[in-house]
Amino acid sequence: MGAYRKPIQNVLSCFATGRLSVSNYDASQPGILTFNGGKPTRLKGPAHLSFTCAQNYIIIPSGHPDRKWKVHTTKYIYRLIAADSTGIVDYHWHPDNTVDKAFPHLHASQYECKLHHPTGRVLIEDLLVLAVECGAIASDDDKWQRILKKNLKDFAKGATWGIPNL
Repeated sequence: MGAYRKPIQNVLSCFATGRLSVSNYDASQPGILTFNGGKPTRLKGPAHLSFTCAQNYIIIPSGHPDRKWKVHTTKYIYRLIAADSTGIVDYHWHPDNTVDKAFPHLHASQYECKLHHPTGRVLIEDLLVLAVECGAIASDDDKWQRILKKNLKDFAKGATWGIPNL
């Protein structure tokens, strides 16, 4: 689980203080990853943005000789929140909950838009890139850039879909 949790904890620590938690370490049993229990967490910077993130996952055999297990994401919901507590954007992928909207998508909350705009796979790192564009500031920009590049590169090695542009 360290190979799953550590990169996410490292990238989130560039912007926020909190605890990344996973609910399960057993293979073939579903689990949930959250930051600060899924509660809105303030991002560093003058824009006073907050975010929430949750990922559902299952641990499965990796199929690679160098590592026995792999964490497979089965659902995610990320939200970027403005200073006035209104949502800026919600990134969702919940294929089991809405079979007719089984693709990754976003909701533009500030426009009260309920449409499901297709996005492709979105990583927590992608949410943080958007947060920077909206005014969040990393505590150490060089560290943030290094971690971002490393996480995307490492993720691409094991991804079975939605490989990030490097």
